Amino acid sequence: MESVAHEHGAATIAAILSSQDFNSLKSAIARYITAAEEIKDKNNGMNLWKLCHDFSSGIGAWAKQYDQLPRGAKYNALVVQPEHSPLMMLKSFVPLNGSPLEVLDALQQFNNRCDEFVPPESEAISGSEINKVLNAAQKTYRLIEIIAPDKPMKILRLNYSHAVYSSQCGLYDNPSNPATIMVYHPHASTIYNRVYIFAHELGHAFHKAITCDVNITPKGFNELNERVAAKFTSTEDMQESFADAIALAILNVRGLGTHFPTQFSKHIAPMFSRYLHELCEDYFRKERA
Repeated sequence: MESVAHEHGAATIAAILSSQDFNSLKSAIARYITAAEEIKDKNNGMNLWKLCHDFSSGIGAWAKQYDQLPRGAKYNALVVQPEHSPLMMLKSFVPLNGSPLEVLDALQQFNNRCDEFVPPESEAISGSEINKVLNAAQKTYRLIEIIAPDKPMKILRLNYSHAVYSSQCGLYDNPSNPATIMVYHPHASTIYNRVYIFAHELGHAFHKAITCDVNITPKGFNELNERVAAKFTSTEDMQESFADAIALAILNVRGLGTHFPTQFSKHIAPMFSRYLHELCEDYFRKERA
């Protein structure tokens, strides 16, 4: 019986690792959780430990394909294709070194989160547009070098819209892990350009990189807002305003101007560009000290 249970558990892990969309992934995870529940009290819990170890090892080995930059890469970032992005999101969501109960709890939470994703409502940013933004951000400001000084930043392209957000930036507590940007198909009613939305998420990733805590206001940002007569009434407002400022600075680079949101005056873009240059220069000056 234990051999049958183990084979069933191994089959559910294989199903998870072969999933390329949220529906199949959610179904495979549900079967895995059921298999884990069936064996959790067997052999003093050792069977459950092995099943969770096999899951962690399997998804870790699968993710290694995204550990290395392609030869000739211009910046330290990896774009994960849509068929791999749901599983990569799962990998970042689950504590692979955690206890079986922590792993199972995280898997259940992830399955609940799968319900947040809905069919695409509009066109998402293309791979070439993503690369154009990354090239501009790195070449002009060395921004990717700051966001991801060691491990590559991952950009997940998902063939879904989200129930609430048009994109998200996942921030880790560990400062050695750069942000993960999740690119969705924006809502049909979204007023901002899809390229601007992606640049905005880069702004959040940059915020975390220079402060280690996005609740901290970046150096000089209060003074910048005084100059443009802008005010924010909460920490969240500050975070979003800073990401806006960085996005506008990125879109001020030649070749990206057609994506500049009409809600903002282009006359303020050079001010944001100078501010971003100052922040980046300050970062590298501290790195050299």
